[in-house]
Amino acid sequence: MVQSQRRSFRRTLMTTTILAGSLSLGGCFGSDLAGDASAFIGRDFGFRSGGGGLPIATYDTDPEYLNQPGLATVNASSAYASGATGYTGSGIVVAVIDSGIDADHPEFLGSIHPNSTSFVGGSTNDIRGHGTWVAGTLGANRDGNGMHGIAFNSTILSLRTDTTLGAGFVYYEDDLAAATNYAVGQGADIINYSLGGGGGTSPVFANALNYAAANDTLLVVAAGNDGFDEVSSPAAMAADPSIAGTMIAAGAYDDNINDIASFSNRAGAVADFYLMAPGVDIYVPATNGGYTYVDGTSFAAPMIAGAAAIMKERFPALTAAQIVQLLLTTATDLGDPGVDPIYGNGLMNLALAAAPLGAVAIPAGATVDSGGADPADSSMAAGAAFGDAFGAAQVLAQAIFLDSYDRDYPIDLASAIAESATGPDLLGFVTAGVEAASVDTAYGPQSMLQVVSADDGEVRERWRASFDAAVSDIRVRFHHRLTEGVDLSLSQGENVGAGFGLAGSGVLPSAGLLGGDAVFEGMAGNAGAAVLATDLGEGFTLRLGVGVDDAALGDPADGDTGRSAAYLAEVSRTAETGSRFGLRLGQLSEDGRLLESRGEGAFALEGMATTSFVSAFGVVPVSDRIEVFASVTGGRTDAGNMSSDLMADFDGLRSESFSLGVSAAGVLSAEDRVTITFAQPLRVSAGSATVTAPVARTLDGAIVTEGDAIGLAPSGTEIDAEFAYGLAIGTQQRLDLSIVSRLEPDHVEDADPEFHAGIRYRLSF
Repeated sequence: MVQSQRRSFRRTLMTTTILAGSLSLGGCFGSDLAGDASAFIGRDFGFRSGGGGLPIATYDTDPEYLNQPGLATVNASSAYASGATGYTGSGIVVAVIDSGIDADHPEFLGSIHPNSTSFVGGSTNDIRGHGTWVAGTLGANRDGNGMHGIAFNSTILSLRTDTTLGAGFVYYEDDLAAATNYAVGQGADIINYSLGGGGGTSPVFANALNYAAANDTLLVVAAGNDGFDEVSSPAAMAADPSIAGTMIAAGAYDDNINDIASFSNRAGAVADFYLMAPGVDIYVPATNGGYTYVDGTSFAAPMIAGAAAIMKERFPALTAAQIVQLLLTTATDLGDPGVDPIYGNGLMNLALAAAPLGAVAIPAGATVDSGGADPADSSMAAGAAFGDAFGAAQVLAQAIFLDSYDRDYPIDLASAIAESATGPDLLGFVTAGVEAASVDTAYGPQSMLQVVSADDGEVRERWRASFDAAVSDIRVRFHHRLTEGVDLSLSQGENVGAGFGLAGSGVLPSAGLLGGDAVFEGMAGNAGAAVLATDLGEGFTLRLGVGVDDAALGDPADGDTGRSAAYLAEVSRTAETGSRFGLRLGQLSEDGRLLESRGEGAFALEGMATTSFVSAFGVVPVSDRIEVFASVTGGRTDAGNMSSDLMADFDGLRSESFSLGVSAAGVLSAEDRVTITFAQPLRVSAGSATVTAPVARTLDGAIVTEGDAIGLAPSGTEIDAEFAYGLAIGTQQRLDLSIVSRLEPDHVEDADPEFHAGIRYRLSF
C-alpha cells in the first residue's frame, strides 16, 4: 500500500504546550515541569525498586500516591488495601500502542515487557514523550520517587507506531493494526490507544480491533480532546457490535471542577461504552528523567486500562467484556440519571467495580454454576452441649462466596456460628409461679381442665385464640383418670420432662436458677405433651410420655420447620423409707437439628438426628429433714444421614450430664428449705464431623474445597453450683433466693467464671 493511500492520525507539537491537531494521541496539554519535580528523584521511602513494593497500610500517606490525586478520585486505594498484599495489576500485560517509552527512566525499571518493539523502524525509545507519559500513568513503579501508576505492578508491552511527518508525526492505521495483532499474539490482556482522529476507522485497523475483541482482549481508547459531542475514531467503534462490548471510550474528568474536562469529547453515540477517569493535572514521568504535568483523554485512557488490569489480576476468570461491563455499570453517575450523551456511564469507581454485584452465594457444588445459599442468610446456632467445638473448623475462616459474575470473595464463615450462651434463666426465675389468671373446669369426678395465663384478659378467649395463633403465655393442663391407678395428662405450653426424674420427684427447688435433669426431653419444646402414669403396686410407678414442639404440631415458630419429639418410659419406686429411685429410657428425634444445633442457608441441616438416652436418679433421706439426691444422663446420637452444605459425616456422638446435691427442710424456719446442687449441663464427650468449605475457584469454573475433620467435644467442662433458699410466709407469701456459680461456662475452657443471683418475693391474693 502506497503512503498516499494510508490513512493517518496526526498531531502537532508546539513550543510550550502539546496541542491536539486531529486528535492523534487522544490529545494532551501540558508544560514540562520536570525541574520542579526533580527533588523527588532519589528519595528513599523504604520501598523496593523495580516493580514497586507495597506496604499496604501506607498508601494514604505515601507521597507517590498523593502526588497523583486522580488515584483517590477513582478509589484506587481500595484495590491496594485488599487481600493479603493488595491488587496492583501484577502479572497482567497491558500493551501501550503509542510513541514508545523512555526505558531508562527509573519509573519503568523491571516493568517493560522484553518483547516490546517498534513497528516504524528503530527502537522503542520515545523521542516524543507521549508514550512515556501514558505508560507512566498506567504502570510507573512505586519506588519512592515522584509518583506511581494506577497499576504499578503491571507489565507494559510498549509498541511504538509513530512516524515523523514534517514538524509533527502521524500514526498510520496499518501500523496500528500490525501492533494490535502483535499485542494479541504476545498475550496482552489489555491494549491502550491514547490516540485518535477524525473520520472512520479503516478496514485493516477495524479488522485488527475485531480480532483483538474475538481473542478476549480489552481495548481502551481515548475519546479525543476537541470538546465535541461525539468521540473520535477509533473510540467511535466502541458501540460497534463486532467489538462485542470489549472496548471503552475514555473521557477526561477534571478534579479541579468535579466535572467533565472542558476539552474532552462527550459520550455521544457511544454513551453506553463511555467512561470517564481523571485527565487533568496528571503527574507523569518525563523523557528527561524527571516528571511533568499533562492533561488529556490520553491519560484518562491508561487510568481505565490500569483499573482493568487490577480487575483482571483480582478476578482472572473474568472475560474482557465482563470487566468492561463491571467498570461501566459501577461508575459514579454524573449528569442526568443513568447513561447520558455527555457523561456516558459517569466516573470510574474501582472500589464499586471490585465489590460484589448482584445475587451472591456460597458455592454448594463442584462448579460456579452449582448454586448455593446467600451468605447473609447463612448462620448456625450451636447447641449448648457442643460449647465451642464448631469453632475448631478453621477452614470456615478461609471460605469464599461468589457474586453474579462468579467472582470469588473471602468470607469468615466461622463468625457465622453462634455458641449457645445458656446461663441461668433469670427472667424465668423472677416470673416463675406468677399467674394472673387461672380457670379450672371439672368434667365429672375423673377429669379436670386447667387453663393458666399470665395475662389479665379473658383466659378462655385467649385459649381459644391459641388454636389459631401462637399465644405464648397460655398453658393448658388436662388430667383424666382412666381407671384406678391409671392417669392420663395432656398439656400445652409445658415440657414433657417436667413430670419425670428429679423434677417429677419434687426434690429440686421449683424456682431454682439451675434447670432440672430432663435434658434431652427439654429439646422437644413445650408445644404439647402427653403422660400416662400407671401405679404398678409395691411402690412402683410406670410413666410413659411424649412431647413435641410447634413444628411437629404444624405450627413452626419463626420460620423453623424442623420437628422435634421426645418419647419416654420411666420406672420409679418409692420405698417405705422415703427413698426414691428411677430409671428412664428415651428417644429424641430431631429433624433438621442436632442436639438443638440448627442452621440456616449454607449451614441448614438436612436429615434426622436420633438420640437414644438413659437416665437414672435417686433420692435418699438421711434424716427426717435432710435428703441427698443425684441424677445422671447419657445419650448416643445417630446423625449419620445429616448434613449441610458445609458439614457432614457426623459420627460417634455421645453426651452426658449429671447433678447431685443435698436438700434440707426447716433450717431457719419450719417453712423453709435449703438446696445445694452441683451439676454438669449436658456436654458432648465424643464425636466427630467433617467441615468442608469452598476456598477458591479455578479459571475453568471449578470450585476448590478444603475440609477439616473436627472433634465435637468442647474445650471445657462446665460445672455449676447453686445455693437455693425458699421460705413460705404464711399461705399467701413466699420468698426465694438463688445464687449460682459457673466454672468454664458454656463448656469453654478459658472462659471466665460467672456468678448469678436472683431473689423473688411473691404475694398471692
